[in-house]
Amino acid sequence: MCLGLLFLPGAGAEILPAGTVLHARLTTAASSLSQPGQAVEAVVIAPVIVGDAVWIPMGARLSGTVKSAQPAKPDARAELLLAFENLTMPDGARHKPSLRLTEVDNAREVVTEDGVIHGILESETLAAQMDQAIERLGNRFSRLAQILGAMKGAVIQKVDTEIRLDVGAELYLSLLEPLEIPKAYPVTDVVPIEPEEELAALV
Repeated sequence: MCLGLLFLPGAGAEILPAGTVLHARLTTAASSLSQPGQAVEAVVIAPVIVGDAVWIPMGARLSGTVKSAQPAKPDARAELLLAFENLTMPDGARHKPSLRLTEVDNAREVVTEDGVIHGILESETLAAQMDQAIERLGNRFSRLAQILGAMKGAVIQKVDTEIRLDVGAELYLSLLEPLEIPKAYPVTDVVPIEPEEELAALV
């Protein structure tokens, strides 16, 4: 038997290739202070379309867990790894995709090639950079440095360097392996997000 036949979809099915991107929003919060094993959930907000058919519709649910979390330290970045292992379609059909987080819609954090979210260092914050500049200035103009330090303390608060992904945070996840979807979903299908409180949190 040709090995290539093992990857042929059944009649009416579609195999989404590795690299297919899912755009989702968190419906539960997660942070670098979360406990490993904590449940995380997200909802797909952009349909995955191949040809003229929708294979993963808006409203499909992703669920998984916090795989690992490392709080921030003065000299170490906070880290957070989310593992989404279940995909539930609006009609209840369930799939087990192999997914890796590739991007979070947040200017502060970056995502590594392994899908680990890295936070910012305390030394990279505006407050820390101003402290360094004022300290250098103090070597020559101590009185001015004291005044600027007092002004800075009144205006700029210390930045939280923990990773905090609130409900509504947008994520991009990529398939690591092909995923067979047995049937397409009508393009015109609009799946309501319930309860209403959850919908309001995503807007």
